[in-house]
Order: sequence, then C-alpha cells, then structure tokens
Amino acid sequence: MPRTELDALLDDARHAHTSVLFISCGGEVLADETMDGQGDRPIATMSVTKAVLSLLVGRAVTLGHLPGVDLPVHEVFPEWRQGRKRDVTLRHLMTHTSGLQNVPHAGQEVYASEDRLQLALCAELDAAPGTQFSYNNKAMALIAGLLERVTGRRLETFAREDLLGPLGITDWH
Repeated sequence: MPRTELDALLDDARHAHTSVLFISCGGEVLADETMDGQGDRPIATMSVTKAVLSLLVGRAVTLGHLPGVDLPVHEVFPEWRQGRKRDVTLRHLMTHTSGLQNVPHAGQEVYASEDRLQLALCAELDAAPGTQFSYNNKAMALIAGLLERVTGRRLETFAREDLLGPLGITDWH
C-alpha cells in the first residue's frame, strides 16, 4: 500500500474519532495505533460484535440448539408466522437481507430502546426477505433474542460458557 494511501486512511480514522486502528497487508503490519490518546483499555467493538454473534450462531448449531441458519425465524418467534415475516430466516438476519425496517443510525432507535428485542419483533418489513441488503442493528437484536430462546440462557452466559471462555477470552462485556 503506497504511503499516501495509508496516510489518508490514518487521517480518515482520526477524523472519525477511531479509538484503535490495526492495518495489515500481506502479513506486514502497516499501522497499529491507539488513536484517541486513552491508552490500552477495553473499547467498544461496535460492528465486530456482529461477527461474534455469527460465531455464537455457529456454536449453537454445533451444540444442537439450532438446526442451521436456514431456520425460519417464526419457528422461534411464532408471532412472525403471518405475512412476509414468515419467510425471514436466521440467514437473512445474519446477512442483513431480512427486509426488516431500518434506521441507518442505530443511536436514533436501537440504542435508545428499552427493549431491543421487542423493537425488532414489532418492526415491519420494508422489502421482501432476501431481496435487499441493509446493514441492520434490529436484526442483530433479533438474533440475540433468538439465541437466548433456543439455548435457554442469557446471551452473555452462552457467550462466556460456550465461546469466549473456551477461547481464553475473559475481559469482555
């Protein structure tokens, strides 16, 4: 990566108030910086958490809590048996193709909600499942609720006991 492109990425990250930035290319570390001056500490991983949710779905499948990602959501949340919602699968939620109504800035709706699962369950569909990509935090709340229901445990407990703990990851919340 040419230095000017790397410098532009670093400048963009500083402008966006990025906390930490790590960039590697071809096995070479190009940037490993704490950018906010607050040192080594736990930080909010935001969208990385979506990948962790996907790992938890995979773990739930491996442990037999779920038959797979093509499970219709209505099999766990029967209130979704009618209309277009009956066609939404766990895969749609994971790939942001559920069609679930979406406010692009999560702070306006999802983070402010007292019950994120209920917010997601009550949302209408803006598009038919599988037809449009829309990065969707409500879908993630629905996955979290689905995992809690099929495992019979709080998501944090399932994550600690069956994914993060066995990997030796203990400093998280």
